[in-house]
Amino acid sequence: MSEKYGLLTELQVKTLYYRERGESFRETSAKIGTSHQNIAVAYRRALKNIEKAERTILVYRIITSRANILIKKDNHLADIPRFIIEECDKRNIKLRSDFTLLYKKIHFKCGNAICGQRLCKDLFIIIDKQGYPHTYNYNEIKDLIDSLKKILDLEIVVY
Repeated sequence: MSEKYGLLTELQVKTLYYRERGESFRETSAKIGTSHQNIAVAYRRALKNIEKAERTILVYRIITSRANILIKKDNHLADIPRFIIEECDKRNIKLRSDFTLLYKKIHFKCGNAICGQRLCKDLFIIIDKQGYPHTYNYNEIKDLIDSLKKILDLEIVVY
């Protein structure tokens, strides 16, 4: 039996490695010694496993968070870090970020939610148990949030 690397098999790790370096399924299969069909299947399964892992980590962050903050569209970008800092202060959370880093995280992670100097889509901010902020486009995780609200007494602060 081949070794596992988290949720990935050895074949999946090798397939992802070579694909990220621009190799085709055929080139990868020649190096590994299997068919290109096996490489294609391993690649698809690896991506599916990574997606499951990312979703699992998101659920973990939400349920273990110190604060879940929903920032509605039409808010000015300059106000968002202040909202987060104020909420952390109310909860006595040592936020592991400053105004500039919060602003950059929003721009880099959720740039498609920004129109000019305002939000054109809702943002979801998670302050994890260590005090680190994580930003998400709310529309992308809304279904997950809704299903967690059904089974948990999930507190979400709305700005």
